[in-house]
Amino acid sequence: MKYAIRLTTPLSLILMIACGPESPEHCACTTDFRAVQILVIAPVGAPVPVDSVEVTLVRTSEVLRVAQPGLHAGVVNVVDDSSRARLEPSGDTVRVTVTAAARSAAVDMVVGVDQPCQCHVFKVSGPNFVVLR
Repeated sequence: MKYAIRLTTPLSLILMIACGPESPEHCACTTDFRAVQILVIAPVGAPVPVDSVEVTLVRTSEVLRVAQPGLHAGVVNVVDDSSRARLEPSGDTVRVTVTAAARSAAVDMVVGVDQPCQCHVFKVSGPNFVVLR
């Protein structure tokens, strides 16, 4: 029995190294559909229902189509998992322009895609809210 353990231990170690978590072909993504969001607020701090949202990928000037759930006043999806293929995994700058009640504001954020599996988007840096003035 000891002999069998000695033979399988090195074999399993070799397989773990060769098929480690850094191998994208061995990735298993969750079924979550994730989004990076931002909150739109008035100068007094109250959430503002948004009339329109435009998200532009600065690197290519492409306008990203992002579904807006409209579940809560002022909550805006910046990017979601449907945008993964357009984003650099290390991060891309997006410009978010929102309009509400004839006022508008724009902010820049950096968003990326998790590595190595590239399953979900996430915020690298940027604000959590935008103030309409």
